[in-house]
Amino acid sequence: GVVAVMGNNYKAPYHQPKYEPEIPACSKNTTKNWCLEDSEYPAYEVVYELDKHYEAVVALYKNVVAETANSVDTLSKLEQETYLCPSETSYVQPLRAVNTKGKWRVIINKVESYGIKYDQHARIEECE
Repeated sequence: GVVAVMGNNYKAPYHQPKYEPEIPACSKNTTKNWCLEDSEYPAYEVVYELDKHYEAVVALYKNVVAETANSVDTLSKLEQETYLCPSETSYVQPLRAVNTKGKWRVIINKVESYGIKYDQHARIEECE
């Protein structure tokens, strides 16, 4: 930024506002809608916000863990499955992903706040 001092007039330095890119750098070398590696992952900012909103986050996290503890198991009990292609299933920990509105978003993953490790896994099934 530039600081201009003329007489008694002081102009504060100009700071570029922080801009969240529409398409993150981690998506450039993949056709997938998620990134498992992200050199620009804002870990400091994520942990700062988790610390700041500790009580609300812990309450939400406990509800999600309770409601989804067996969700992966129920997938094997589906009837009338249709296979479109030979596929491979994996469990991943994305750091960014495209939401239902087509926007890239940061995912809280692989971070720790107040001794709680926030790890989220997603079941991915891809055609071979």
